[in-house]
Amino acid sequence: MTARLPTQSDTRRWLAYGLGRLAARLARRRAEAELRAMDERELRDLALDRGGIVYVVQRGRER
Repeated sequence: MTARLPTQSDTRRWLAYGLGRLAARLARRRAEAELRAMDERELRDLALDRGGIVYVVQRGRER
């Protein structure tokens, strides 16, 4: 059996997937940087502390 060559739509799908993941990662990094720039009072207003920043950025808030 011979290997199937990727089609143009396969390449586009792969590229769109990769770019989507990259955009999401950059958005998480930007959100983390924004939260880390806040002082303790601002974080407390959001019911956060410094130790919870990474968790909130990666997983979101508990409901």
